[in-house]
Amino acid sequence: MRNASIWILALVLAACSAEDWNWNLPRTNPVDPAVNTGATLPVTLSALITSNTTVKLRGRVEPYTPTFNGALAMEWKPEGGEWTRIAANEDATGLFEANLGGLSPGGDYVCRAWMGIGSLDVWGQEYGFTMPLSAEDLGCTDDSACNYDAQATFDDGSCEYAQWVWPDSDGDGFGDADAQSAFECPPVPSGYVLNGQDCNDDESTVYPGASATAMGLDNDCAGVNEEDEEAPPSACWVHHCEDLDGLTAEITSNCSSVGDWAVSTGYQGAGIAAICPGYVEFDYDESEPFQLRFWMVAYDAGFWTQDIPVVTVNGDMLYTEIITGDDQGGDGDDWHQRASFSAIPAGSGTIRISFPYTGVYSRRVDEIELWCNP
Repeated sequence: MRNASIWILALVLAACSAEDWNWNLPRTNPVDPAVNTGATLPVTLSALITSNTTVKLRGRVEPYTPTFNGALAMEWKPEGGEWTRIAANEDATGLFEANLGGLSPGGDYVCRAWMGIGSLDVWGQEYGFTMPLSAEDLGCTDDSACNYDAQATFDDGSCEYAQWVWPDSDGDGFGDADAQSAFECPPVPSGYVLNGQDCNDDESTVYPGASATAMGLDNDCAGVNEEDEEAPPSACWVHHCEDLDGLTAEITSNCSSVGDWAVSTGYQGAGIAAICPGYVEFDYDESEPFQLRFWMVAYDAGFWTQDIPVVTVNGDMLYTEIITGDDQGGDGDDWHQRASFSAIPAGSGTIRISFPYTGVYSRRVDEIELWCNP
């Protein structure tokens, strides 16, 4: 009989070559990290005892991804008793919890995290805990915490820890990235926040993710001004005598001339020029405070002699100062820009730019502007 079995086996082996063998056996357990390093597993976390009869059971999915679609629960039992399962839902980090009440003060219990994937049941390590006899035994038992309680024998999850804080001067919820941070225990001090991400802590409309305000500010802290953050051309610019290229009517209607003033070479194109005392005068009507700006030259015999114009607003003197260019030069091409030192109030009136002094000066004025941002 034994020889017959051997003979039959030999016939079978002879009929099957190595190429005919087909081993199609599972080689990987999808929830066994020993053979699948990417396996998702439940981890049992320490229970948080909230009173002498209630507890919060906790677990965590590791590793966790938003696509995880397994079932989660916590299981518990009295020491030596039967397991009871409590359903739980994970949060955005894979942490899941279940509140349990009605436990016996001083009782011993065991808990474990459970995960179900299809027909598979997977458990985390069992964790034992003892309920306190009195709620007075509860507190923060971590001596590194800000609120460490040396009298507590059971950790109730109330520990609070110091954290880095940054000043938030503009109150937008984002701390100054350039400011010195501080390590503080809770609560967060007034005027401080838990991040240092603000690239401009003087503007409440500037912080990471902020909406564009079209005011020339890098609202979202991207490091550059996008198109919708750029400030549009100001509607307050009013150019009263900006372009005088041969337009005599412009002089008489918008910028009345007195004396031997005429259209001549200006700073940009044509301007107003005279070789004798005179003034340029025009009316204004503005809804916001503004600054007067204009370009001018006053020279004598080919070298600079500073001839400061007399500027009045409704008859009152207005002090002007050089903001662009040099008050020294050598010929009639040495233009400089003057501006009113203080803002001119909103409203209507008359502005006069006058050169009342005698002498053989060549005086030229151009680009007379009212600017809304003094």
